[in-house]
Amino acid sequence: MTILEALYSSDGGSAVAAELSSDGEKYTLFCLSEDYAEIKGSLKKGPIDDELLETIRGLDSRCRALRKGRSLLEFGCNSRNGLILKLRKRGFSGESAEFAADRLMSEKIINEDRDALREAERMVSSGFGRKRIISSLYTKGYGREAVSSVYEKLDEYDFSEICRDVIIKKWRKFPEDPDTGKRAIAALMRLGFSSSEIRSGIKKSMK
Repeated sequence: MTILEALYSSDGGSAVAAELSSDGEKYTLFCLSEDYAEIKGSLKKGPIDDELLETIRGLDSRCRALRKGRSLLEFGCNSRNGLILKLRKRGFSGESAEFAADRLMSEKIINEDRDALREAERMVSSGFGRKRIISSLYTKGYGREAVSSVYEKLDEYDFSEICRDVIIKKWRKFPEDPDTGKRAIAALMRLGFSSSEIRSGIKKSMK
């Protein structure tokens, strides 16, 4: 039998904590204040049935997923799909993960257009080419609209200049040995530079 021991405000009033006990073991489940408003008429101290307990567990998962989502976003930008994937990997259900991601999007904490551009700018400054940047954004779960906006923004950069900077940083000057040169070109292509950008970058590095 599960007993509801106490209810109290949590997270500065944004959530409600329910202290429960079962077979001598005590634990706490949380629900967002708006979710609590939907079920508070059913919550009274004392025994609660299994159906209500499962409802509270489901709301607890939503609340914890939202908390974790906020925490993850403190460490860097995420797309909606990227955040859902991270939450799923941490054991949250698809429903709870999607709820958290959609909630954070509605609060503008996730803004895919803004965040995709920030990620692209970070990669440009790290010496990546357009192809690698676009591929990475799709891999991270950004949508077609956000990626298309980034693609247009990347036209402002001279990737042959960025390629030149990479060459100088890695080799000081482009390798004269043919085999080493082939490996260097392959490395630059993996970074996302096109053949024309590489040819131009090599010429600029020799000036």
